[in-house]
Amino acid sequence: MKIVSFNLNNKKPLKITTVHSQYILRTISYSGDDNVVVFIVLEGKKPIRICRMNGSGSSEYLLPIDKSVSFMLKGKGTVTLTFTEHVLVSNDDTVSYMCDIITESDREKML
Repeated sequence: MKIVSFNLNNKKPLKITTVHSQYILRTISYSGDDNVVVFIVLEGKKPIRICRMNGSGSSEYLLPIDKSVSFMLKGKGTVTLTFTEHVLVSNDDTVSYMCDIITESDREKML
């Protein structure tokens, strides 16, 4: 498992690019008094919003990624992303109430 945290200052979106191209975005956590928006960016495409959190919280995602992508984080506070190995993929759509619902057809469009 790989855990990465970022402190955001609300001025400019933070873009992170993944090096390994087979993994799962397992959870997104946010701590702060404001809000945060997380986008996934496929090469040559517009950013797609995958999560918006108002206030502190955590969401289990289980979103499989099988190509190099970037994540764009926008907001103020601390955001933590947790990644796992690709072999842990679950076919169930698991999202929390704080995030946009990502359906199987949405996943196919993104990946």
